[in-house]
Amino acid sequence: MSATRKLYLQDQQLFTAKATILESGEREEDEKKFLILDQSIFYPQGGGQPWDKGYIKTEQGIFKVDEVRIIDDRIYHFGKAEPRSAEFSGEAILQIDESRRTLLSKIHSAGHLLDLAVDNIGDQMLVPSKGYHFEEGSYVEYEGLIPPEKREQILNALQEEMNRLQQINMEISTMMITKDQVFEYCHRKADYLRDDEPVRLVMIGGLSACPCGGTHMGNTSELPPIKIYKLKSKSGITRISYSLLDQ
Repeated sequence: MSATRKLYLQDQQLFTAKATILESGEREEDEKKFLILDQSIFYPQGGGQPWDKGYIKTEQGIFKVDEVRIIDDRIYHFGKAEPRSAEFSGEAILQIDESRRTLLSKIHSAGHLLDLAVDNIGDQMLVPSKGYHFEEGSYVEYEGLIPPEKREQILNALQEEMNRLQQINMEISTMMITKDQVFEYCHRKADYLRDDEPVRLVMIGGLSACPCGGTHMGNTSELPPIKIYKLKSKSGITRISYSLLDQ
């Protein structure tokens, strides 16, 4: 059983491509149809980023993709066949929803820029633990607490730092390293990462590096203004919420 080649890791602005259908079937619990391809540009939900949507076109018809999951290194494209009786095989043309992908890439990149702002204000020892980069309610969570009397001050300082960072046009780039190299580049533990595959780093202007398999923009200049609107610190976790002002 071969893994699906993840084209989105190589080119995050690749919105159309060709592939070969390896398998088709139905999910047992809900009988939802799926296709498995030899390679895919569709991002499967994970790392705090939602899946891509779009369609897969073949000689037999069109498969509308509305859910994408990765299972055992294979990307499952779930959706609806048009016509409903179509049996898909052979060569296919892939097309993702470009506007949705671009928006999600902006939201995800904004979350990494927030991480850099947190590092830069340097007032608290906060360790990134979780990101939620959806169209609504985006946030980054950190291990560590901020005292109640300092939260408004930190929130204002973060907004000022984000505003400053957004005046700098910084490249957002990626590179592949091993798990053993993560601490060298990121100064954080990587126990959650697999030992048997390379780690993809996302870097902002050489100032911030973070293991990440999600999609991003190419430069911070492509991001709209970012609002840091809420800071919640409770039970050992600090959650910082943000939004794009013109999404």
